[in-house]
Amino acid sequence: GIEKGIEKGKLEDAGKMLKKGIDLNTILEITGLTEQDLRDSGILSEK
Repeated sequence: GIEKGIEKGKLEDAGKMLKKGIDLNTILEITGLTEQDLRDSGILSEK
């Protein structure tokens, strides 16, 4: 419930930060998410 909502919010924030050009490592540090979380959610595309 709530935890899923918080994670979804973090993922949305991470997506917005990436679009603003904020460094990926900074985003991961701030949100507590992992690079894999972003890939799994489709925010970060595979390179």
